Amino acid sequence: MTKRSVLTTVKIDDPAVRLGAIYQRARFDGATDLEQTALYIGNWALMGFGYWVIEEKATGEFVGDVGFADFKRDITASMRGKPELGFALASRFHVKGYATEAVRAALAWADAELPQPAAVCLVAPQNTASLRACKVQTFFIGVT
Repeated sequence: MTKRSVLTTVKIDDPAVRLGAIYQRARFDGATDLEQTALYIGNWALMGFGYWVIEEKATGEFVGDVGFADFKRDITASMRGKPELGFALASRFHVKGYATEAVRAALAWADAELPQPAAVCLVAPQNTASLRACKVQTFFIGVT
């Protein structure tokens, strides 16, 4: 939970509009709807961490998602075995501090709940808003 939002786990029966917004990002990543749902829900069961849906407290409106996954990326400086922080917000919530609040809440959860709370995050260098959200937390950032 943050000052302005509530974090809830993704459920298979979440309203389509909510999952549709999540899937918009998944399509960018190349995942199918079913693969993305399995990733969001399955990570909790298999890894002990996963993603949350971010809802605005005042309205219940879908803000975006935030959480951790092990994407098993085949890259140099392997991140395997380390939770990878990710987040995406609906465009109307960009540059309003929601990402910073959500990242802060996710990292606080990781510090309290994960045996090895060290997490990583990949951010494209041109994504200055996401870089700011992570840097505010003095979080290690890998730039893609």
